[in-house]
Amino acid sequence: MSLKLCRNVALCDTGQALVLLDQSSGRYWQTNATGAAVLRALLAGATGDDLAEQLAARRPVSRDRAAADIAALIEELTRARLTDTTPGPSAGPPAGPPAGPSSKSSSGASSGASSGAAGGGR
Repeated sequence: MSLKLCRNVALCDTGQALVLLDQSSGRYWQTNATGAAVLRALLAGATGDDLAEQLAARRPVSRDRAAADIAALIEELTRARLTDTTPGPSAGPPAGPPAGPSSKSSSGASSGASSGAAGGGR
C-alpha cells in the first residue's frame, strides 16, 4: 500500500510542518513536525510499520504507540479526502522528515478554515 495526495490537494512544506490545502473546499490542515516527517516518508513510499520502528528507535515512544498514531494520521487524512491509498508505489513528493494536519490530534494533524486563517486568504 502506498499513500498519495488527492488531485485537489496542494502541499506546502514550511520546513518544520506541512500545510495541505483542499482546493475544492478551501479547508487546510497543518501538521506538526513529527506529522510532517511521517507524511513526507509515507508519500515517498515508506510503510507505516517501517516508520513505527524508526520512530520507536529515535523517540521516547513505543513501537505500538507509533504505529497507532501513524494509522490514525493516515485515517484522518484519508477521511478528509486529502490522501488516498493505492496498492502500487507512491507518486508523492520526495521523502523528508515526518509531519501532520491542523485540527490538533494525537496523530499530529489539525484542520482549519481558509477564510484568511491559513495566511493570505483568497
